[in-house]
Amino acid sequence: MPEPRTLVWFRADLRVADNPALHTAAKRGPVVGLFLLAYEQWREHDWGHNRLRFLLDHLSALSHRLAELGIPLRVRTCDRFADAAQAVLRAARDEGCDAVYCNREYEWNERQRDRGVAELLRHNGIEIAGFDDQVLLRPGTVQTGAGGFFTVFTPFRKACLKLLADGLPQPLPEPAAQGPSIEPTALPESPPDFPGADADLSRFPGGEDAAHARLEAFVAEQQVDYAARRDFPGIDGTSGLSPYLACGAISARQCFDVGAAREPFDDSTFLTEILWREFYRHVVF
Repeated sequence: MPEPRTLVWFRADLRVADNPALHTAAKRGPVVGLFLLAYEQWREHDWGHNRLRFLLDHLSALSHRLAELGIPLRVRTCDRFADAAQAVLRAARDEGCDAVYCNREYEWNERQRDRGVAELLRHNGIEIAGFDDQVLLRPGTVQTGAGGFFTVFTPFRKACLKLLADGLPQPLPEPAAQGPSIEPTALPESPPDFPGADADLSRFPGGEDAAHARLEAFVAEQQVDYAARRDFPGIDGTSGLSPYLACGAISARQCFDVGAAREPFDDSTFLTEILWREFYRHVVF
């Protein structure tokens, strides 16, 4: 029988380290990456020119990192989320993949998209598996004493800290190379009709290496003063990690792992902000 081949569908997880879908797929056998450029959907969600540039910078960095591991990245255009099911099915068939792995997104449009993709793939005999990469604790596992879900942050935080006291989730390593390095995928330029003029994005370079450099510098130089400095826009008092977390160039687990080595995780304003992000995902789930 041919060796199982998995299509890893990248979305808001543009990194190779601590990527559960990629990590698990690589253990299964050969991997092909996929990213869908949903230009029309992004326009409807009020994306601007510079946000798209930022995404493409990260996608380019991901393509180079995957190429070093011998993993190709296929980039296809898919106007809207409603078209994703057919696009993923075609990609899986074109690459000879019998399974599609992806990391879950919890927002409404994304969940509707993923339900449609899963239904079509299963109907065509292709396995699909989802993983939780955006959270420290799987949504649905942090519950009140009565077995319900939290709607207020402070008790949610206390419940999370109690669960995390049993052991912080450890980031996953990047997968081993599946072969010799290959040429990275060439990416398209930003479409000209996205609104907004070019801004200087040099302060926010693309790629997970840039994200980790920012995290390490913040933890070493600013984390202990974060509570006192973060609310003053005239000073550089924040981590600057929000856009990197949003596109998945770095994970909450990686931030917690590095931040908790600097100060106790249950007494850290910075790590409490990471838990606010966690709370949002648990609520929308």
